[in-house]
Amino acid sequence: MSINAVFAQTSLSRQNGLTIALDTLRSSDTPQVMIDFMKQYHYNALRIYMGWCSSFWTGNVNAPMKAATQNYIDELCRLCSENGFLVVCAVSAQVNPFKTAFPQEIQVGPNGEQNSQANWVCPSGPNFQTFTKNLIKTLVNIMEEHATPRISVDEIVFVTANGKPTFYSESMKTAYRQASGKDIPTFTSTSGSYNSEQRLFIEFAKGTIRSFYQMMEYTAKTENPDTLFGALVDTYWVYPKTSDDTQPYDYYATLDEVVYEWFYAIQNEDWAGITDGLQRIKNLNPSAKHYFIYGTSTMTSIANMRKSVELAMAEGYDGVFLYEYAKSRSKPFDVSDIVSASSTPTPPPSQPPTQTQYGTLRFSAWDGENWMAGATLNLTFPNGTVTSGLTPYSESHAPIGPYKAECAYSGQKADNSPLNFTLASDETKSYTFIFGTAPPPSSAYVFEDNFDSGDFSKWTATRTSSGETASVVDMSADGGGSRVRFTSNGGSEVEYAYSYITVNEEEVWASGNFYVSMGLSLDNDGDRLYFIRFMSGRHYLASLGIGRHEGSDNWVFSVRDSSGLIGPDYSSSPRVEKNRWYCVKLHWKKSSMHGIVEAFVDGKRIFSIENIDTASYGNVGQINYGLMLSLQVQKKISVYGDYFSFSNTYANSYAIGDVNHDGSVNVLDAIIVSNNFGATPYLLQWDPRTDLNVDGVVDILDAIIMCQASA
Repeated sequence: MSINAVFAQTSLSRQNGLTIALDTLRSSDTPQVMIDFMKQYHYNALRIYMGWCSSFWTGNVNAPMKAATQNYIDELCRLCSENGFLVVCAVSAQVNPFKTAFPQEIQVGPNGEQNSQANWVCPSGPNFQTFTKNLIKTLVNIMEEHATPRISVDEIVFVTANGKPTFYSESMKTAYRQASGKDIPTFTSTSGSYNSEQRLFIEFAKGTIRSFYQMMEYTAKTENPDTLFGALVDTYWVYPKTSDDTQPYDYYATLDEVVYEWFYAIQNEDWAGITDGLQRIKNLNPSAKHYFIYGTSTMTSIANMRKSVELAMAEGYDGVFLYEYAKSRSKPFDVSDIVSASSTPTPPPSQPPTQTQYGTLRFSAWDGENWMAGATLNLTFPNGTVTSGLTPYSESHAPIGPYKAECAYSGQKADNSPLNFTLASDETKSYTFIFGTAPPPSSAYVFEDNFDSGDFSKWTATRTSSGETASVVDMSADGGGSRVRFTSNGGSEVEYAYSYITVNEEEVWASGNFYVSMGLSLDNDGDRLYFIRFMSGRHYLASLGIGRHEGSDNWVFSVRDSSGLIGPDYSSSPRVEKNRWYCVKLHWKKSSMHGIVEAFVDGKRIFSIENIDTASYGNVGQINYGLMLSLQVQKKISVYGDYFSFSNTYANSYAIGDVNHDGSVNVLDAIIVSNNFGATPYLLQWDPRTDLNVDGVVDILDAIIMCQASA
């Protein structure tokens, strides 16, 4: 089901939007200042206009946006998401640096006359095409971290120069000559009266604009298939007939979103003309989202702008945008009473926990064949105190600072003893002392959390969108210990609630147990939610979760290679059910030629892609667990999780029966198995570690295995 159909079935608030132009912002206009302004005047949507481009241009069309600008937009998108505000990023044909960098691509008149603002670029320009494509890729990668990316392409139009059309850039001359073998005919006016040669060129120019839009839409949706793509449409009331006749209205009828503006009619109080224009645009593409840009207080009166907003609302438009912040900040006003859009901000989620003065120590010993219980440890703590212990050793409240660890057994010192290290805040230091020549199995996990701590103290932080929650719940009364719970309220098209840990890995195996207690089955094809996700910077590398496809709930998998996103792909096996635990595992390996991404559910490989380029975006820098990007799911979702872990090698090296993963099989493991006796994956207190024979129930067979393992 399309995103527009989803919107049609829900009662989302209309958007009362603000536009900011990056080139007009002051150094004091921080993202938080923008958000505070929006709250004060009840805006609930933001349009980030990328036109003119002088403030962020790097001089390189392949990487056009400065890192500082990327960070600014990222922070702005994050704050908007936390407050439930919609964000659109708009690129434009007005690019000031191209006047000197690529003058052959600037629109000019038939005799080289300068266009109306000297900065309008021709859509045939190869550098402009590359510049805009890479700008869109960067914006999509920033926006997708926080919400559905929305891209608008603005002002792709042939303007005028001294009353004549500006068809005559060198790039347009070359393109037309290659296509037709002819020179561009001379147009002496913009009246719209054409001879046969002029008519042929008008159709070519229209096709050039259409091709430009299609190229940009393909770029945006290849980068992220969920991107909503739109255009700003200025109809023939705004530009002369030669400009309007080259507009691809047939293409505008296919867009996800259409934005309409007519500043001068507002200035002239042409209310009948504005109403006619609003209706024409809506009739052009009835299924799209429709927005109206209603001017700025430097051009007309506030009363006139309020009147135009009333007209847009009367025609059923989905929202309006003020153009723009820098021109209106000294004379602000509020139209939220007309738009009737609720923009009461939700307080931002709790800040990441403050760093503690403690970490976790874990030591084990290996004799060449088996894990050793009872090897002697001597630990020198940061304050100089020396403490003795036995392997397997675990201390979750170890003071941070420098340590020395020594290990011996029956008078023999471990081959890799002593160990000197410094323990950082909230760090888990795991180390295996080795006796003998054969190496031990690879360390089972770099990180794991069963949430028995009752909080997210092991994690870098949590993230939630407006109205969503991430919490640790105590289920001891039901025999389940602590579980993590992620919820969404179904109030937005994109919602998220997850915990994440910062890493730097070339290969990652991540696993977790998940139980959806509310929200399944999903309603519409295309609805989906992800449980585990790997990221590098702002790029999604791989994701695994549940999605609706061809009328049923399936496992859904997405991966990114050097060419962009692959998927989403779907698997119907194992069957997706509500109120059932699933063990979900995602594997990613970096390589420019032999990259691997694969996914498992309950031990069964359900997706696998090999020999792809996974190196283009670098190492995995962040692992997310929880409810990532609940897309188009207009209902409440509740997901429980437990036993989240990741390793940089295949993590399956604990001995059978070592349920608590402490390196030995003993009475502690037997107690855990007995406490879970009779449990199945359909019970919320289910502990999959105790199902030793993996048959879906903890019973006498598991007890026998436990006894044999501990003998």
